[in-house]
Amino acid sequence: MYKEIIICFVIIVGVVIINNLSQKYTDKIIEEKRIDLYQIRDKIKAYIDNDNNDQNNKKSEEGVKEEIFEYTDETLKEWKKQYFLLAIYLEHDELEKVEKELVSLKANAEVKNYDEMIENIEMSIFALEHLKEKEVFNPDNFF
Repeated sequence: MYKEIIICFVIIVGVVIINNLSQKYTDKIIEEKRIDLYQIRDKIKAYIDNDNNDQNNKKSEEGVKEEIFEYTDETLKEWKKQYFLLAIYLEHDELEKVEKELVSLKANAEVKNYDEMIENIEMSIFALEHLKEKEVFNPDNFF
């Protein structure tokens, strides 16, 4: 009888520890992606503000456009690397929502559609926040 109780206790403690570790990793990844997306959004807004104020500086304009595209591409590549590990313990549907928005973000960066990029960034951040809320260990999610 005591043997079974000890085994159950060890299993429960193991599940709680693994859940805690996976939650910390998920929070870290989500926070990194949020920061990346906010940086892209800030660069786009700064570019739009500068474009409205200064029409003469075409050389730096191309550099900013290229920087926005490269940063967007890098963010998507990082997400695809992290997707594999996250997919082990998170819902694929939720992860795919984030990836869909990031792919749309990159596509809009290629065609330099900055208004749509800001919308994609906001949707990506919303999907990341939803993913974080959904995976938190609380009674609502447990039952």
